[in-house]
Amino acid sequence: MRMSPILDRIPPTDLPGTSLYHAYLEGSDPVLVDRVGRIADAAHPVLPGAGLTEELAAELAAFNRSLGASEHVVDALARASTFPVRFVLTGQQPGALGGPLLTLYKVATAEALACEMERTIGDTVVPVYWMGADDDDFAEIRGWVAAQRDLGPVEAAFDGSRHEVGLPIGSIGVEADAALWGAVRALFGTEGSHWMKWIDDALDGARDHGDVCARLISGVFQGRVAVVDGRSGVVRRAARDCILAYVDREREVRDAVARGADILHEAGYHAQLTASGDYAGIFLMDRGRRVKIRRDRLMGMRSRFAAQPELASPGVVLRSLVQDAAFAPVAAVLGSAEVAYRAQIADVYTMLGVRRPGIFARMSATFVPGFAAGPLGEDVREVVLDPRGAAVRVIAAAMDPRVERAGDHLTDAVEHARREYEEELGPSAGHRKVRGRLEDVVRRTRSVADAAIEDARRQAVSATPWLAHLESFFLRAGTPQERYLWMFAPFALSNGAMDAIRDASAEHVRAALDGGVTHIVYSA
Repeated sequence: MRMSPILDRIPPTDLPGTSLYHAYLEGSDPVLVDRVGRIADAAHPVLPGAGLTEELAAELAAFNRSLGASEHVVDALARASTFPVRFVLTGQQPGALGGPLLTLYKVATAEALACEMERTIGDTVVPVYWMGADDDDFAEIRGWVAAQRDLGPVEAAFDGSRHEVGLPIGSIGVEADAALWGAVRALFGTEGSHWMKWIDDALDGARDHGDVCARLISGVFQGRVAVVDGRSGVVRRAARDCILAYVDREREVRDAVARGADILHEAGYHAQLTASGDYAGIFLMDRGRRVKIRRDRLMGMRSRFAAQPELASPGVVLRSLVQDAAFAPVAAVLGSAEVAYRAQIADVYTMLGVRRPGIFARMSATFVPGFAAGPLGEDVREVVLDPRGAAVRVIAAAMDPRVERAGDHLTDAVEHARREYEEELGPSAGHRKVRGRLEDVVRRTRSVADAAIEDARRQAVSATPWLAHLESFFLRAGTPQERYLWMFAPFALSNGAMDAIRDASAEHVRAALDGGVTHIVYSA
C-alpha cells in the first residue's frame, strides 16, 4: 500500500479562479446544475447502450498495443464494440515533451475515477486520454518550463521553424522533441531515473511529436490508460453523423452557443466562447494541413465530408461533440475553462442528438518536493495562498536569529541613549546641531543592523539554494505551477512522485464524490 503524504487540503473557493468553476464545484447554482450537472453525478451515470464501432475498437486496440498498453486495456478496447466497456474521457493538446502538470492531473483523475466507477458499476471502465494532436496552435504547446534541485526554472521551447502554419501540432517532426531533450537533459543529473527512461523510450522509434507524447503518457501510467490520437480518421468516421449534423445546422449551433453565452452572462458568469466570424468552426484536412472553411462554403463541403468524414477536423465546439459521439463516455474529466465551455454549449448536445457525459473536475493540486516540505512546516498552506509571504517567513526562519536580535538591541540602545541625551539637554536651541547628529547616529546604526540582517539572509539562501526560488516555483507570473510547470518536474525532484500523484488524484475523487472538493497539497 502506498503512503505518499498529502500535506494539506484547501477549499477551492479560497483560491483565485473563475466564479463559474467555483459555483460548479459547490453544486449550488441551478443554472449550472441544469447545464452541466453536479460533479458527484458523474459516478452514477445513465449508461449508454452503444459501444465503439468495430473499426474504432480495432484501431484503438492496435494503437495502444504499439504504445505498450496493458493487456487489460488492450483487451477492453478490442471488445468494446460487442461488450459493455465504458469510458472516462479526458484530453489536452500534446505539449513540448509532454506538456504541463495539468495534463498529468487530468489523466490521473480519469484513471482514479475509472477505478472507482468500475468498482461501483461492475462493468469494465477504461480511462482514455484524448491527445489533441490535430490542433494547430503551436504557440500554446511550444514552451517548456521545469525546475532543478534549487527549484530554479529551466526554460526552453521548440524551435519556431519546426512548425508550419496549419500543420497539426502532433505532426511536428520528432527531431524537435529530440533537440529539446538534448538541450536540457544534462541539467538534471539523474541518469538512469525512470522519468529519463520514459522520455528516451518515447523518442526511440517515434514517428512525430504526437507519437512521442502518446508514448510518454502510456509509459508514465504503465499502460493503464488508453490513448486516442485526435488526428485519427477512424474516430471521425465513427462520429460521421455528428459531423454532418453540425454542417447541416451550423447556423443553429452558432445561435445556441450565443444563447448559452447570454444565459451565463445573466447568471453572472463569463462566457468562454465567442462567434467565429466568417468561419464555420470546422476545418478541412488538405494534404496534411488544416484549412479554415468559410461559413458560406460549408454546405458545399457536405458531400465530401459525407464520403470522407476523416477530412473534417473539428474546432473547439465540435471537438467535444465528436469525442462524445464516438466514445459515449460515462464521464468527462475537465478543467475550469472546459467546464465553462460545456455549460455554454449544453443545448448543442440536444440539438445534434449527442448524449452529454457526466462532468468531473480534474484534480487541482500543488506539488511540494519532499526536501522542501519539512522546512516549510506550517507554511505549506501559505505556499499556495501567499507564496511570497511563505518565502519571506521560511527564509527568516532559516537565518541565524542572533543576528536580528543583536541588531535590534544595538539600535534600541542607541535610540535610548539619544532620548536620554535630549532629555538632559532640554529644548535649548543651541543644541539643535547635536540633536541632528544624534539622530544621524541612530539612522546609521539601523542601516548597519539592516545590512547585517541582509547578509544573514544571503547566507541562509546560500546554504539552502531552493529558498531563493520558493515563490516562483509555486506561482510564476501569477500562474499556479500546475499550468506552467513541465509535467515531469516532480519526477526529477523526488522519488515516488507518480505514486504521490496517483494517491492525490484518488483522494480528490473520493472527496468530490462525497461533495467536498479540495485543492490538494502533496509531496514525494
